[in-house]
Amino acid sequence: MAYGGVEFEGDKYRPRIIPGSARAPKMILWVMRNSHGLIQSERQAGYVLLSIVAALFLFAIVIFSFGQRTSVYDYLPNNLHSDAVK
Repeated sequence: MAYGGVEFEGDKYRPRIIPGSARAPKMILWVMRNSHGLIQSERQAGYVLLSIVAALFLFAIVIFSFGQRTSVYDYLPNNLHSDAVK
C-alpha cells in the first residue's frame, strides 16, 4: 500500500512490549493475588470488581432514597419555626 509515496507493511507490525509491564490492570492482579486462590482468571477478577461496584451503587441508592427524611424547618431555630408554621 502506498500513500503519497510512503509504504506501510501491514502484516509485519508488532506492538512494542515493555519489559516488566503487566498485561492485566493492576487492580485485577491485586484481586487475583489477594483472593487466596479463589479467583483463578482475569475474567473472574473483573466480575468480582464489577459486582463490588454494583453493590456499592445499590447501597448508595438505598441510603439516599430511604434515609431519614427531614424538613427544612428542623434546621431553623424554634422562634422562626413557629412563625413559619402560622
